[in-house]
Amino acid sequence: MAKKKCAKCEAMKEEEDFPFRNKAKNQRSYWCKVCHKDYREDWLITHPNYNKKHYAKYKEIRKIHIRKLVISPNISNLITEALLKHVLEKGYKLDNKIKPLIQDVLDISVFNAIDDITKRAISILDNKQRNYRIWHQPTTRKQKALNKADEVFKRARKNEKLPEPHTKDGLWIRNKKQAKAGKGSNAWHPEIEEIAIHYDFPKVFDIS
Repeated sequence: MAKKKCAKCEAMKEEEDFPFRNKAKNQRSYWCKVCHKDYREDWLITHPNYNKKHYAKYKEIRKIHIRKLVISPNISNLITEALLKHVLEKGYKLDNKIKPLIQDVLDISVFNAIDDITKRAISILDNKQRNYRIWHQPTTRKQKALNKADEVFKRARKNEKLPEPHTKDGLWIRNKKQAKAGKGSNAWHPEIEEIAIHYDFPKVFDIS
């Protein structure tokens, strides 16, 4: 089996020791699985209270969204009445015995539909939270820079190439490369290069 060198620990390892970055195209990460794991563990050590604060904030946001999704009984009744009127307009004749039964069926249908929509919306909110990346909390200039780096290299990986030099992302990369070399007014953070490597662009900030 072929071997490759890890861009992080520089050890030669089996190809299967590198996680997939695109399984469909059989493309693997430049970091080995151990380095990916160590990076996540180190981040959690340096940010011990991140999950507690972040999820506490999200819990309140989730409550607000769920409250917006709840439909009042008055609205539910209006929907039922509109559906019943629609049935009558279609030419169906309902006597006093059948009409309450039809109304009960419509009530249950409306309730089930609202309940299903609410559950789906809550599921979407939960999945969105679960997939939220760890550096998407810009509270300082450094965090904003890391957030920007994540956006730039995520787009680059989606396009399967680095941005053109004249584009907005290309100019941002050039400015950060100059900052790494000690030139210009931009600040340099080593974590930016780690994010670039994470998205499989290990040489983007190499200074020749």
